[in-house]
Amino acid sequence: MPPSKRPNSTDSPSNSAESPPSHPPYRGVRRRAWGRYVSEIRLPRKNTRVWLGSFSSAESAALAHDTASLFLHGQQATLNFPELAGLLPRPHSSSPQAIRAAAAKAASSRTDDRVSLSHDESTQFLEWVEECFSFDDSEDLVQL
Repeated sequence: MPPSKRPNSTDSPSNSAESPPSHPPYRGVRRRAWGRYVSEIRLPRKNTRVWLGSFSSAESAALAHDTASLFLHGQQATLNFPELAGLLPRPHSSSPQAIRAAAAKAASSRTDDRVSLSHDESTQFLEWVEECFSFDDSEDLVQL
């Protein structure tokens, strides 16, 4: 009897349309069968993992992983969102509880696909928008 062929995603097109993949395109994130996203990270030079939590979105779980990875691996960390490295919270110690707390804080800063900005960062952003899109209202008057 020939060995049975393992089905892949090209054999069954209905599989890909019904549910998203269990491994989102983010490092350290996986999707549970019921739709939640979870994240955990291995401690360097140890055979243990730190549970970072369960999240409603893959992006939140990825931010949690980035926070822990940046703390544990420093500048050598491979991040999901390297442009946000300066905005991520830092754990106050190397205990799993402190890493988990900082990861949860990073994940909760993501609201409606946005990362919350500090007052200074939002002021800088608004100044940049005004600079890029400045116009004079008097030139744009239309007479009816």
